Amino acid sequence: MGVVVVLVVLMMTAQGFGGGQAISFSDLRLEAENQQISEILVRGDSEVIVSYKDGRRASYTKSFNDDVLGLLGYQNAAEAPFEYMSETADNSGAFLLNLLIILIPSAIILYFFWRMMRNVRSGQDQAMNFGRSRARVSRDMERPQVTFDDVAGAEEAKEELKEVVEFLKEPEKFIRLGARVPKGVLMVGPPGTGKTLMARAVAGEAGAPFFSISGSEFVEMFVGV
Repeated sequence: MGVVVVLVVLMMTAQGFGGGQAISFSDLRLEAENQQISEILVRGDSEVIVSYKDGRRASYTKSFNDDVLGLLGYQNAAEAPFEYMSETADNSGAFLLNLLIILIPSAIILYFFWRMMRNVRSGQDQAMNFGRSRARVSRDMERPQVTFDDVAGAEEAKEELKEVVEFLKEPEKFIRLGARVPKGVLMVGPPGTGKTLMARAVAGEAGAPFFSISGSEFVEMFVGV
């Protein structure tokens, strides 16, 4: 809306706010015969600005080769009962206006197209990242590896996890025997009961890297929330 207002203001400025009400040539000739006209200004090739004795103004659009004085029946300006002037039109304002009329809508269209493409690209990036693991690998070589000896109690859990440790150490042996590869182990319990420490101990016993991921990030991999 603001752009439309700016364009209208520029158009009015470029046209010098116009010459008032548009009239036909028959009206112009009748008013000239009745000596109601005080001045006629021919601007450029087609614009005719008519000023009246009562202060009104009007405009008339002539053809390119029309001689206004001759059409009104006068041989020259001295015979006319009004002041007759002509001037070369300044087309710089109209040129700038036409340029702005082209550039401003084009810039707006390009801006919205750029925003749309950026949103599409963002959606594609999110789609490509959907299901991608955000797990972080822990490779702390300065501290000793965590083993089952560092986990107090939970002997039954340790015993069950030894099979996982053996598979991580020698997976070829299990595959050669046709054993089914374990998908993982689900450890359930309230916070602070040693689940993460037990997982670190499994990685330490097997000499495997330890990956960690929060519960919310794990859920986001599958539901995208």
